[in-house]
Amino acid sequence: MNLSPRKCLVVTGAEDQSSGDSKILEVFEKTLISKVKYCQKHEYDLLVLNNFKNQSRFKHKHTGFLRIEKCLELAIVANIEQTYEYIFWIDADALI
Repeated sequence: MNLSPRKCLVVTGAEDQSSGDSKILEVFEKTLISKVKYCQKHEYDLLVLNNFKNQSRFKHKHTGFLRIEKCLELAIVANIEQTYEYIFWIDADALI
């Protein structure tokens, strides 16, 4: 049974890093509400990630590469299952 594609999947997330910006989780908590409201307003689905490294097939050290990998995996699944027309990433520190 083929379902008609949903409009959009918004992906965001943050991971506490022992090195680098340790305040990112605080910032993410403050910006997440704007992402939730945006998705509710437009009837988009929201996926929040909080652990990138344990989900990776590769040995990337930088979270930037891991989020690209995750979005590509989601796009492949969305194409096979016909669930989303668009998938996009919003950084943890971004306000909408």
